[in-house]
Amino acid sequence: MADAQPLDCIPLPLLRTRFIGRDFERATGRSLLLDDAIPFLSLTGPGGVGKTRLALAIAADVAPHFADGVVWIDLAPVREPALVAMMVASALGITPTPGRPVAEELARHLRPRQTLLLFDNCEHVLAGTAELVAGLLASCPALQILGTSRAPLHIRGEQVLPVEPLPLPMDDESSLGLLQQNEAVRLFVERARAARPAFQLSETNAATVAAICHSLDGLPLAIELAAARITILSPDALLAQMTHRLFVLNDGPRDAPTRQQTMAATIDWSYDLLDLNEKAMFRQLAVFSGGFTLEAAQAIAGERQNAHTDIVGRLGTLIDHSLVHRMDRDDVPRLTMLETIRESGLARLDESGEETATRDRHSAYFLDLVKSLETWTAPHLPETQQILDRLEVEYANLRAALTWQRETGDVAGLLALAAGLFYLWQRHGHLHEGRGWLEWGLGQDVEVPAPARADGQLAFSRILHQHQDFLNAMKICEASLHHFRASADSGRIARACELAAVISLDIGGPDLTNAYIEGALSALVALGDAPWARRAASHMLFLRGVLAKNNGDLLEAERYLREAIAEQRAIARESGIEHPSACRPLLGLGATAHVNGDLATAFECYQASLDHAWRFHDAQCVASTMSRVAGILAADGRWREAARLFGATEAFCEKSGFAFHGNIWQLTRAFGLPQPWQGAENFVGQAAGIRAAVLRYRAATLPPLPDPAAAAEHWSTGRGVPIEQAVNDALAVMHQMPSAFPFAATSAAHSSHSSAHRLTPRQQEILVLLCERLTDPEIAARMFISPRTVEGHVTQILGKLGAESRREAAAIAARHALV
Repeated sequence: MADAQPLDCIPLPLLRTRFIGRDFERATGRSLLLDDAIPFLSLTGPGGVGKTRLALAIAADVAPHFADGVVWIDLAPVREPALVAMMVASALGITPTPGRPVAEELARHLRPRQTLLLFDNCEHVLAGTAELVAGLLASCPALQILGTSRAPLHIRGEQVLPVEPLPLPMDDESSLGLLQQNEAVRLFVERARAARPAFQLSETNAATVAAICHSLDGLPLAIELAAARITILSPDALLAQMTHRLFVLNDGPRDAPTRQQTMAATIDWSYDLLDLNEKAMFRQLAVFSGGFTLEAAQAIAGERQNAHTDIVGRLGTLIDHSLVHRMDRDDVPRLTMLETIRESGLARLDESGEETATRDRHSAYFLDLVKSLETWTAPHLPETQQILDRLEVEYANLRAALTWQRETGDVAGLLALAAGLFYLWQRHGHLHEGRGWLEWGLGQDVEVPAPARADGQLAFSRILHQHQDFLNAMKICEASLHHFRASADSGRIARACELAAVISLDIGGPDLTNAYIEGALSALVALGDAPWARRAASHMLFLRGVLAKNNGDLLEAERYLREAIAEQRAIARESGIEHPSACRPLLGLGATAHVNGDLATAFECYQASLDHAWRFHDAQCVASTMSRVAGILAADGRWREAARLFGATEAFCEKSGFAFHGNIWQLTRAFGLPQPWQGAENFVGQAAGIRAAVLRYRAATLPPLPDPAAAAEHWSTGRGVPIEQAVNDALAVMHQMPSAFPFAATSAAHSSHSSAHRLTPRQQEILVLLCERLTDPEIAARMFISPRTVEGHVTQILGKLGAESRREAAAIAARHALV
C-alpha cells in the first residue's frame, strides 16, 4: 500500500454544528465498517432522518484506520446512472484515460490502496451505483465503502444499517430533567437557540417542545426546520401549526441543498423516484391512520381491487425508499408512514381526485372487518380478547372511517360501525367518544335500515347504562329489542334481554329482571350450538346470583355465583381460553361474602376478580373491585390508604369514560363507610338490596373519619397515583391475612362457613393441585391465573394449615380429608 501514489481526493466536508445523539448508531456503524467481512455498509432511512450527518461522523471516526484516506462522493447532482463513475473519478482526482472504461480506471487506481469511499445520496441512481460498487468491491480487496441512501442497493456484501428517527420522550418521561436528556428535544433546543439565543427549555414549555417533536416523528430535519420558527412563534403557537406541518417546515438554510431547505422538497425527492403505479399506491396508503396490514393495503390501494396487482412488489419499493416502514410487531406484519410523510401523501391524494373513492374503500373495509369479527356477541366469544386487541390496533383507522362516514352523511354505515365498537370503548376507556358518535347517528332525521338502527340503539343503551342514565337506557334497549323480536333474531334478542336484565337490576325491579333473564335464556336455547351461547348462559347464572343477593338471599346468591364460576372455568378448560368477563361472578361472590362478613372469601374473590379484570382490560370491573377493597380499608379504620385508593379509582374512572360517583360509589357505600363518605341512606336498585342485607349482619354505622380534611388530601393524592401502582397496592392489601382486620373479627360470628382449616374455594382448588405436585407456574396455567396469585394463595394455605412446606401441607390435607 505504501508505494501507491497518493490521490488528490475531495476531503470530508466540515460540519460546524453540533452532532447530537446517535451514540448507538455511530458505534454500530464504526464497528461494522472495521469488520473485514463487511465490505459495504449502507445507511438507509427516510429523507431528513440524518443519514449524511451520521455517515460523516462514522467516516471521521474510522479515518485513522484507512491509510489512503476517506473520500466523499456526493451523488445528489448526478442525474444519469452512467455518470456515477465519472463523479467518483472526479472525487478521487483521477483523469480517466480516453478510450478506457472509467470503472476500470477506478479499479486500477484503488486496487492497491486501503481507502474508504463514502457514496452519499445514492437513491436516485441506484442501478448505476450498484453496478459500480459491486465491480469495485470485486476488484479491490482493501477497499471499503460506506453509502447513504433512502433505499438499499441490494447487492452482495451489502450490510444495511437502518437510520431511524430520533427517539421520542416516553409518556413517563415528562419531567424537565428527563426531557433535557432526550435527543429529539436536545436537537430542537440547540437549533432554537441558534435562531433565538434567549430560548430556554423550562418547566413551562418542556411538555410542549416534547409534543412538537412527537408531531414531527423525531425527524431531525423537520425538528431543525421547526426550531427555526421559534423566532416568530412561541412553542404553543408552533405546536398549534403542526396540523399543517409542511407549510411550517419550509425555511431551511440557504446554503443547504435545495431538497433539504423544506420538508416538502425532501419528500418530493423520494416521490419523484417512483413510477406511476407506485405513486398512486403511496397516495392511497396515506388514508391509513396508525398503520395498516398487507390485507388492508390490498383492499384500499389494490388496482381496482385486482387480486393480481403486484401489491407486495410496490410496497417493497415504498419501503425501500423509506416512504413506508414496518412496525415492530411479532404477530401480523404491519406497515405505517411517518406523519410528516403521510401529510404529503394526503395532499397528493386530494390533488389527484382519488380521495373520495379511496376513503370510501377505507371506510367499507373497516366496516366489513368489524362485522366479520361479530363484535356484537362480545364478551361471550372465546376469542374476545384477540378481537378487542385487533380493534385497538386499528383504532385510529376506525376513527378515520367514522369521521368520513359522518362527513359524507353515511348514517347507516356509521351506526353499524359504531355499534360494533361498544366493547372496545368499554374496555379501553373511550365511552364518551362512543356516545358522541352514536348520539349523532341516532339523531339524524334520515331513513336508516332497521337492523343498523337497532344495533346502534342497543350499543347506545349500553353506554347510557354505563353513564347511570338507567331510565333512558331501558327505553332505548326495549326499542331495539322490539325490532330484534320482530325480525326473530335470536342472538340479538338474547343480548338485548341480557342488557335489559342488567339495567332492571340497577333500577330495582326484581320481577322484570327475572323476566328478562328468562327471555335471554329462551333465545340462547334457540341458538343451539352457537360458540358463544354457552358462555352467555353462564352469564345468566351470574345475573341470577346478583338478583338473589339483592333480594337478601345470600345462600341462593352464592349457589348461582359458584355455578357461574364453575361453568366458566369448565368452558375455559375445554377451550383453553379464559372467559373475558370471568371477573364478574368472582366480584359478585366476593360481594356476597362481604355482605356476610366473611372477609377471607371476599378478599380471595376480590383478588381473583381484580387480577383477571386487569389482565383483560375490564376497566369497570377493575374500578369496582378496587373501590370495594378501599371500602374494607375504610371500615377497618385505615382511612388514609382507603382515601388514596378511592382517589386513584375515581381518576381511573374519569379517564375510562364512566362514572365513579354513580353505581360504583353507591354500591361501595351500601357495604358501609364512615361519615362523611357514607352520606345519606338513599339507596336504590342493587345498592338498596345490598344495604338491607348488610344491616342484617352488622351495625348500621361506623365511626366517622377522624380527620375529613386530611382524608380529602389523601384522596387528592391518590388521584395522581398511576393506575398500575394502585392495582398493585390493592392486590398487596388482599395478600394480607384477613385476620389482620379487626373488622373481620367482629363479623366472623355471622359467617356460616367457619371451620378448623378454613380454605376459600380457590385455595381448595389450589390445594388439590399442590397435592398433585404441580409447581406454581403449572397451577397458574391450569387455573388461568397469574403465578403471583398462586404464590400468594400457597402462602395463605400453608399458614392456615400450620404447614412449613408444600409436602407437609399435602400430608395434612390427606390426614384431614381436605382433598
